[in-house]
Amino acid sequence: MEILKQGQYSPLPIEKQIVIIFAGTKGYLDDLPVERCRKFEEELYRFIDMAHRDVWDEIRTKKVLDDALRSKVTSAIEEFKTRFVAELQTAQSAGQSAEKPAEKPAVMVNA
Repeated sequence: MEILKQGQYSPLPIEKQIVIIFAGTKGYLDDLPVERCRKFEEELYRFIDMAHRDVWDEIRTKKVLDDALRSKVTSAIEEFKTRFVAELQTAQSAGQSAEKPAEKPAVMVNA
């Protein structure tokens, strides 16, 4: 449901709607926390803009996800998700180590 939300005065272009619905229905968001889905979506669009711009153009012109285009979309989503999950895990690890106080070494006191 989170991926279907759009800003009131900022409708999403159809090619972006297709990609995020494809990602959602194919299970690419299933293992992400709900609060991370919006960030995933925004960064996915940015990633495709930068690395796979042709996907947008093809969706717009073909107006159908044939096997070749479906393969390109799948590949782009999988490439992005690998990066996204790695960054998420790195951020979580950094956050956990920052939250835990460093253990103090035991000090031997001579009596």
